[in-house]
Amino acid sequence: MKKFVYVFDLDGTLIKNIAFKYAYKKLPTVLKLDISPDEFSEIFINTYYELVKQGRLKEAFNWDFIIESILNRFGKTYSKDLFLKLMIEGLKKNLVEVLDEAHEVLSLIKKVGHLIIVLTNGYRKYQLPVLRRTRLIDYIDILLTADDLEKLKPHAEAFEKIFDIAKGYDKSQIIFVGDHPYYDIYGALNAGLEKIFWRTNFYRSGEYTVKEVADYIIKYANDRYDLSLDLTPFYNRKIIIINKLTELLNMRMLMRIDV
Repeated sequence: MKKFVYVFDLDGTLIKNIAFKYAYKKLPTVLKLDISPDEFSEIFINTYYELVKQGRLKEAFNWDFIIESILNRFGKTYSKDLFLKLMIEGLKKNLVEVLDEAHEVLSLIKKVGHLIIVLTNGYRKYQLPVLRRTRLIDYIDILLTADDLEKLKPHAEAFEKIFDIAKGYDKSQIIFVGDHPYYDIYGALNAGLEKIFWRTNFYRSGEYTVKEVADYIIKYANDRYDLSLDLTPFYNRKIIIINKLTELLNMRMLMRIDV
């Protein structure tokens, strides 16, 4: 049987990390800031968006950096890893959700003998506790985080790290699964990946040309990050949309992209 490399994004694809929101919502109370959790959340998210707009992705996904820059405005100092401490507190409260029977999906992929890689823009110190808490770490062969990447998704260089690792495989044997229209789907197209699965509920499951979904991806990037994308070079490329991860185990779905 032909072997493949399954590359998964993490947040929004395999898990929903509610502990992340718990951490930044609790920060103003812990730090005794004269600001409500909702107001702090808005500043936190807007700071992240602004960094993405500026192309400073390594900083945009560094929660310590974002919080420290916010606290500077309040004349407060930041204790390193406070965000991580609060996030782990949230994880202990079970504020993380494993999506779409991810355990069963990864387990079956693993049993068949395929290689499983997680490619995430998050930093290792934030992602490892989540993977351990959910026990998804048991199925993952390789974890690639912001620490390992010179440039983060959607840059082609992030995906090329996969090619360096999976030297015995060609691009046709790499199956990418992600949820984010900009980081994951645009990024995978940009990197020349041939088998792209987009986990989303915006469209029904099935095979689509990029041209059919381009407007949504372009609007998403523009609305959130004020970025203008040109997807015309990819119009004839195919994307498989899935509404649940379990659809990955549907062999008819896989055969539609000649796996």
